Amino acid sequence: MLKTTRMALSCQLPSLRLSAVGLLRGMMLGGALVMQPSAAAAATSGFRVTASVPVMCLAHPDSTITLANGVLSSGKVTEACNKPGGYTVVASYRPLETGEHATLIYNGVQISLPASGSAVLHVSSLATIVSVAYSVSDVQVNSPIALELDAQPA
Repeated sequence: MLKTTRMALSCQLPSLRLSAVGLLRGMMLGGALVMQPSAAAAATSGFRVTASVPVMCLAHPDSTITLANGVLSSGKVTEACNKPGGYTVVASYRPLETGEHATLIYNGVQISLPASGSAVLHVSSLATIVSVAYSVSDVQVNSPIALELDAQPA
């Protein structure tokens, strides 16, 4: 999911005048700009810089998270999000059939995966980059299941 956050920066600097001759001279000298301060250099004027920064969130496991009978896998997930309000990490997988179950320990929290095929694994209230440990235990499935992780901005 891609959103945009706007930031603004305001500064006060002495007034500067860039002459057309100075600009051309600078371009001819390899791009060096010649700037001449105005007579009122002591006076100040303001300017505003505005930038748009796309919101990016991700949850990237160090290897595929697979649920399979007799396989107790573990590893790390890198979570990263620059949204100031935080993010939510969600696991998606095929719906569990009757009699199937699996438990995922994510960031120290034990989560019994619901049959629906989707589970919230982690909620953060701030922008961050963090490495989270996971392990899979107590798996009973008819066929192996791969989990896909997604971090969604709050």
